[in-house]
Amino acid sequence: MSDPIDLDAIRARADAATAGPWTWREHPSGFFEFSNADGVIGWGQEEAAFEFAAHARTDVPALLAEVDLMRYAARVLHAEVERLRAENAGPRP
Repeated sequence: MSDPIDLDAIRARADAATAGPWTWREHPSGFFEFSNADGVIGWGQEEAAFEFAAHARTDVPALLAEVDLMRYAARVLHAEVERLRAENAGPRP
C-alpha cells in the first residue's frame, strides 16, 4: 500500500492559489502567464499559484488513485450489502 496522501497539504496549496478556472498563454516575451476571470495572475499571487501548479503533477495522480480506491471499496461494500440482503430475504422461522 502506498503512503497516505497529505490532503491537508494539498488543500492548503489549493486554498492559497488564485481562484480558477485558469487559462494560460505564451507572453510575447517568451514566458508563460496564467490568468483567471479577474485577469493575469500577477506579482504577489504567483508564488502560491506556482506552488500549486508545481505539485499538480504528483497531487492529481495521487488523488485519482485515491478516488479509484474509494470507488472500488464502494463497489465491494455494495456487493456485500446486496449479498446479505439476498441471504436474508428468505422466509423467517
